[in-house]
Amino acid sequence: YDVIKPKDFEDILKNLASGKFQAVVDDIMPLSKTRDAHEKVEKKDTFGKVVLVPDSVLKADAKPTGWVAIE
Repeated sequence: YDVIKPKDFEDILKNLASGKFQAVVDDIMPLSKTRDAHEKVEKKDTFGKVVLVPDSVLKADAKPTGWVAIE
């Protein structure tokens, strides 16, 4: 069960590339809050990925390309 077959892996990559599969992002945090981000993950207080970005990105109130908020 721990092995992905080559054909399945190809299908997964195609679906990721086409946008059919998307990562779920729980939070975007500044690098200055790296410790808080690690604690959040360690507590399993997330539903999805925690993304760390340079502080300047968040100060400019910019979101990464393709960012869609899940409400």
